[in-house]
Amino acid sequence: LARRSYDADRPAIVLGAVHSDLFLAGLEVPDRSGAQAKQRPGRRRYVRGGSEAGTYLLAWWRGRLCLATPARELVGRLEEGASIEVVKLDSGAVVPPTVLHLDEYLDEVSVETFVPVGGKRTDPRLHLRVRFTLRFPVGSLDEQGRWRTK
Repeated sequence: LARRSYDADRPAIVLGAVHSDLFLAGLEVPDRSGAQAKQRPGRRRYVRGGSEAGTYLLAWWRGRLCLATPARELVGRLEEGASIEVVKLDSGAVVPPTVLHLDEYLDEVSVETFVPVGGKRTDPRLHLRVRFTLRFPVGSLDEQGRWRTK
């Protein structure tokens, strides 16, 4: 899978879907300026940016977690710190639920989820533990929840 991820020209290993009603900040987005033309073919240059609210695929591509459109076009890479690790659960163990931690002071949501590793002759106890953080513009989470207090 890792080799397939590096060889693909767009995100190939889809892990799930992510939806946000807010602008996503803190992504490394492909540089669309003229500086990109100076790069070697096949190499992308990334700049700090974000993406509009919407539904995206969470994918593993070239050693990084990223967000992609439903057509698998790259939207942006998640910042460093996002991780995937293979976990073997004990026999009869229940798959841990997805955990979301909302920090409205830092304007971020931390996510930890488990994705089963599929395929023929694959141990059903093997899962991928996926951890990542979505960041939002300063004050946007506080503003979004304000309607409850009016």
